[in-house]
Amino acid sequence: MIKIYMDARELQALRDRYKRFEQRFRRDILAKEVKRASRLGLIIAREEVPVKSGALARSLRIADLGETSFQIEEGENYGKYVRSGVKPHPIFPRVKKALWWKGLPRPIAWVRMWPGTKPNPYHIRTARRFKKEVVPILAKGLADAIWRYTTKGV
Repeated sequence: MIKIYMDARELQALRDRYKRFEQRFRRDILAKEVKRASRLGLIIAREEVPVKSGALARSLRIADLGETSFQIEEGENYGKYVRSGVKPHPIFPRVKKALWWKGLPRPIAWVRMWPGTKPNPYHIRTARRFKKEVVPILAKGLADAIWRYTTKGV
């Protein structure tokens, strides 16, 4: 006859140890790795943004959405036009009675058609590079942190 003996105190101790690990994992390990990934993502986004004056790249910021998530936001309001492009449209003088910009031989006083701009989907390139470059670094960092934690103990 086989007798099985189980002490509930050991099970409770194991459960408590797991809860402490889960809390520490979320608070310390995962939060640090997500913060690190957000900084790397911001660097990639700034590299992918088209540079004319540099204002759009300088306006990119990290917005923390909690311990385990973040997003990169634009501070400039014209970022959507850079990403999606602009169709040709007429332009009118607003402040003065004529329009002029560098490259024109003389100011023009009538409506012109702005040729528009092509879309520059830098946000998609950023997401692809993030997935390719940062996700493996994040996974390795998490695996190393879990290994250190489990071998060291609670």
